This record gives sequence, C-alpha cells and structure tokens, in this order.
Amino acid sequence: MRSKKIYFDLDDTLVNTRETILKRIALLLGRYPLDVDSSFVYNLLGNPEREQLLSKNKLLSQSFWSAYERLRKDITPDSFPRAKEILEGLVSEGKTIGIITNNTCLKTLEKLRAARISPSLFRGNIYSCSENGRLKPSPDITIHCGLGSGDFVYVGDDIIDYEFARNSGADFYGVCTRECKEGEFIKAGLSKARIFPSVREVFQR
Repeated sequence: MRSKKIYFDLDDTLVNTRETILKRIALLLGRYPLDVDSSFVYNLLGNPEREQLLSKNKLLSQSFWSAYERLRKDITPDSFPRAKEILEGLVSEGKTIGIITNNTCLKTLEKLRAARISPSLFRGNIYSCSENGRLKPSPDITIHCGLGSGDFVYVGDDIIDYEFARNSGADFYGVCTRECKEGEFIKAGLSKARIFPSVREVFQR
C-alpha cells in the first residue's frame, strides 16, 4: 500500500460496534418483555427519524431507552483483533492515518477510548460527517479533510464506504465484519482482491 494517507471508517471497521449494541439490546429484551426482536431495535437506533417513529409507537417505553443509555457505559465496544497494533505500526512507518465517520466527534472519542485506541494516533483527522453536514458517500468530505482526489486510501465495512471512496477517487479496501459480505462488495464493483475478513488481513505482512 503505497499511499501515505490511510483513512478508516470507525464502526465495525476498527471497533465492534454492532456486536456491542446487540449485546446491550439482548440484555434489555430479557428485562423488558416486548414483542420485538433485536434487529428491530438495532435498526431503530440508527434511524434518524427514531423520535418520530417512537411517538407513534408506544411499544418501546422511555424507561427502555433510559436503561439502554445506562448500558452504554457498562457494555462498551472493543477493537477488532490487532487493530490497535496495526494502527500504531502504520504511524511508525510514517503513514498519516485518520477517521471519516458518521459518528459525532464525542461518540468517536468515547468508542476509541473504550477500545483502548489512542485518538492521538489519528494525525490526519477525525472527521464527523454528521457534524459537518456532509454524509458519505459525498466526495465533498475530502475538501473538509484537506484531501485531494486519489490522495488517500479508505478502509470500510459498508457499500456506502466504497461509494464514498469511489466518488472521491480513493483506493478502497472492504472488510466483511458486519452485514456487508463479499458478494455485495463484488456486486457493487469492488475487486475480490480488495475484500478482506477484517482490518487485520488488509495489512497482514
């Protein structure tokens, strides 16, 4: 990998966010006998119209969400195997690494610290798409990050990550750590040689 600048998605690329959220939900559904499954609640968490949906559906109570927020402090995400070591190795090789994520900066820092990954490693930038009004796959994100077309490599776990890299003229490596599987990346146009089980295999020596 020749590029000096390597940027990462955060959730389910560097840290196991989905697995952590499902653990919290499973614990709560054991306490609250609701007629919904964990995937319903998981999808609701990431829905920007969650509050409007909840106002129409009293199925999930305020106490449920309050309990979920408390669990966020008790059950925290961890990094994927060797992710921290890989990041530190890239920096020691003189690479500039950064994060481009839809998380807020505060949540990004919380997740990194919970996963014992030092935010100081990311000298490139920790860019919050949601806070800057530029969501992936918009290539305008690169302007805010001071990146030129084809100036960096992006590593992510979702089709939208691939579309962002393609729109930005960046090389892309896909990791299959969440719902997005190899076949979906290939169908979207990504070469099989650029698809890996996790970040560990992308940078395996």
